[in-house]
This record gives sequence, C-alpha cells and structure tokens, in this order.
Amino acid sequence: IRAFIFSGYPHLDEVVSFGKRVLPNINTCSLPHVYGRVPDITPPTPLGTGERR
Repeated sequence: IRAFIFSGYPHLDEVVSFGKRVLPNINTCSLPHVYGRVPDITPPTPLGTGERR
C-alpha cells in the first residue's frame, strides 16, 4: 500500500481509536528520499536560497 485516500469526516471515537491502534504501527518515510528526488544543492527558489518578497 503506497497511499490512502480518506473521504468524509470521521467521528471523534473513530479518530481516537485510529490514533491509538493504527498510527503507532505505520512506518513513516520521506518520499523525496524514497523516490531519489532529493537535489544535490538547495534550489534557488523562495523556499530554498532564493529571495523572499
């Protein structure tokens, strides 16, 4: 499983149950690292080293 699409708004008890039972068992990762898309240098964009206006 690579992704989930959740639709709708869960009830509070479902959220609490999901947080206690499911989230602790999910491994997290950095998708840029997984897909090998991490740039060698910081890009010259406003979110990198570029000018912020």
